[in-house]
Amino acid sequence: MSTRWSRAPLDRPWILGHRGARSLAPENTLPSFQLALDLGADGIELDLHLSQDGVAVVHHDESLMRCTDAPQRWPSRAPWSIESFTARELAELDAACAFSGALPPGRYHVPTLDEVLAALVPRGALLDLELKTIPLAHAGLLERVLESIQRAGAEAQVLLSSFDHQLLRRAGELAPEIPRGVLSAERLVDAAAYVREAVGAQIFLPGAAGACAALPTQTSRGFDRAGVAREIERCHAAGVLVVPWTVNDPAQQRALLELGVDGLCTDDPRVAGR
Repeated sequence: MSTRWSRAPLDRPWILGHRGARSLAPENTLPSFQLALDLGADGIELDLHLSQDGVAVVHHDESLMRCTDAPQRWPSRAPWSIESFTARELAELDAACAFSGALPPGRYHVPTLDEVLAALVPRGALLDLELKTIPLAHAGLLERVLESIQRAGAEAQVLLSSFDHQLLRRAGELAPEIPRGVLSAERLVDAAAYVREAVGAQIFLPGAAGACAALPTQTSRGFDRAGVAREIERCHAAGVLVVPWTVNDPAQQRALLELGVDGLCTDDPRVAGR
């Protein structure tokens, strides 16, 4: 099966909205995803957990404390772990309460993956589905996600990504037609060989800033153009695409695009140098 994640790396780089348009709307909500696409993003990155009743739901943290009003609504249910709430309860939460900016129109709740696919697949969006297993691994998460993808007919638009590389290998066994992306917040000795041979994936998703730098972007003299160029060249030679995250600095965005990355994941899809 041909997918939109397997195109030649010389095409126009993708822009992915990190948790939607996170700097402009509450993260991992349907209005945030829609806004990212409205602003020109090719797709969005989102995070997946399982609810108490086994539904794949979209939220970054294992706890609901940071992004929702769960502590106010249910103070006795601390620490508000997402796996202790049903999908119906999650749908009732306010997922915009921690956002300080102006809210685009729409309903802000913790959506299910089925809701997101129903809204975004018809728009032709690329969808980077991150399977969350840290700090909590959800038994059955991969299987539920694959069922949702199949129901939505979204196989050609989705990428399965994770920091859990064993889970990605299992995804390759269960659904070899769906591409996989290796997330890393640490430098890999040979990223190209590791992604392609050890994990059997097609895309390298390296952290590109600060403590999450898995690309050699910074040295004592500043941005390491030569180091990044070598890493990208090695990956491309092995048939691995490179899509760094989370790149918000305009100068770094321009530099990475000039060096030939295949896409960028950013909190603000209005990327400089696009």
